Amino acid sequence: MIARAADATGVEIIPRGDPGAPDERELRDWLVAAYAGDFTGEDWAHTLDAQRVLLRDERGIVGHAAVVPRIMVCDGHALRAAYVEAVATRADQRRRGNANRVMRILGEIIVADYDIGVLSTGVHPLYMRLGWERWRAGDVW
Repeated sequence: MIARAADATGVEIIPRGDPGAPDERELRDWLVAAYAGDFTGEDWAHTLDAQRVLLRDERGIVGHAAVVPRIMVCDGHALRAAYVEAVATRADQRRRGNANRVMRILGEIIVADYDIGVLSTGVHPLYMRLGWERWRAGDVW
């Protein structure tokens, strides 16, 4: 389903379990290429049963991010957590704001549907610019 479009790149939000979702093999191959081969079968498994945000242009997928529902327990309280997985941009489209666009849309989904959003990354500046906070050992959200 096309949720909204801007510029020449279309935004597609794919609900969990959508039978009209893109071909899984094609998407997995795209993610392997976007991660320059550093995207394992375990990484792929983490994205299964995810809601996805895709950016597309006339050549195909430009950007991808997935949110997987999890339960986190903090101080005895169960929280509906949105775990962000597989944020990637096609190599020829990097440094053009595409990861920001995908994450802003995913952020709207997280705020609307979850208690907390979590992710693991080595690219802290991207997420900090979008308002994500780094969780330091011992801190409570």
